[in-house]
This record gives sequence, structure tokens and C-alpha cells, in this order.
Amino acid sequence: MIETIVEAIRARPSMFSEYHLHHMGGAIARVGPDETSYTGRDAAFTFNVIGVWGEATDDLANQAWARDLAGSMAPYGIGRSYVNFLTERQSEQRLRDTLRPEAIPTTGGSHAPLGPHQRLPPQPEHQSGKRKLRREEFS
Repeated sequence: MIETIVEAIRARPSMFSEYHLHHMGGAIARVGPDETSYTGRDAAFTFNVIGVWGEATDDLANQAWARDLAGSMAPYGIGRSYVNFLTERQSEQRLRDTLRPEAIPTTGGSHAPLGPHQRLPPQPEHQSGKRKLRREEFS
């Protein structure tokens, strides 16, 4: 696993892209599975792949890098994400796997769950000084 991460970081198309590995456990794991909205508190670690780049012409290479690195981590995971790392580009099923059913967001004003083709609101592009950065995030 470590070799895969190191190789991917060396091959990243943008020097701004990052890989975060977070230790879970501790207080996170001491909370019961029904006490919060997200599942997977028993995981020892969670990761976050953050692709960040500046030019639209680099979209495909950077998005592929982020997706490929996240995908290469799948054999080491439990098939869930940390809810704060989810983006609008991830599937509705990924959201359902991450949250307890009663915690799934509802559509505006109603209390009906999001439908299979509805998405969470998109994350805005980030401003860094005068440079507009593009971003892709996976966990």
C-alpha cells in the first residue's frame, strides 16, 4: 500500500495534488454506531485523495490520477467513505453506504430521500490568491 501511494505521488500531474491518511480510532471509535450519522467508525484509518490543478486543459489527467489512486486503495478499505470527504461526483450509493439510512439528506423542503439521479450540491472551484484552482476529491 505505501509503495502504491509513494509511486502515485511521484507521478501526480500537478504538484498541488495531495494524499491524506487520517488515523481514526480513539474518540471516533468510542461513539456507538447509532449515535451519529456516519458509519465506519471502526475503521483504523481513512484517506482522502485531493487533486488540485490550475488549467482546464489538465482536467482529464488530474481527474484520472485522483480516481486511479483512490481506486488502488479499495482493496485495503471497508467500502465506505467519511461523509465530509464525499463530493457531488460520487454515486448516490456511496452516500447511502456512508450514512445511516435515517441520516440521508432530503430534497429541498420535503422529507423525501434524494432520488437515485439527484446529487449533492457541487463544491465550488477554490480561489488561491488570484489563481483559480480546479479540484477533484475522493476517499
